[in-house]
Amino acid sequence: MRSRETDDLVEAVVRPALPVELFGPDAEAAEAAEAPAGTPGTSTGPLGPGSVLWCAGYRDLQAGYPRLPQAHDQEEHGDGSCVDVMIEVDADGRLSRADVETLSVGATFAELGDRVRAARADALLGADARTALPLLAELLRDLFAMARAD
Repeated sequence: MRSRETDDLVEAVVRPALPVELFGPDAEAAEAAEAPAGTPGTSTGPLGPGSVLWCAGYRDLQAGYPRLPQAHDQEEHGDGSCVDVMIEVDADGRLSRADVETLSVGATFAELGDRVRAARADALLGADARTALPLLAELLRDLFAMARAD
């Protein structure tokens, strides 16, 4: 069974790192991040399994972030396609997936030639989500900054 606590934590920590022009405003995430201890997303108890998916329009990603390998892999799908960012936490509360359109964040950095960040992203998989998610958010900010159109 999915954990709302885990989903709320992923949403609160990772969502603000994603480009607002692609993934929309993050008002709910900001509210969750400012929530007092004991409310969803902020407890210190064990996390359960959870997953959060954000979807961006393919053409918007292609125009704004053309350096991402994912910006060139859906030409046949046209304007209605979307690119997903998928974050999953397993039943033990460990980060189990961090993908941009099925390509891991680590593999995406590797495709961009940044082996150091690729290794950092890969090392987060299997780590405790409370520790890994802020580091993942920082890496996602870096990833989208590197891929932005000039």
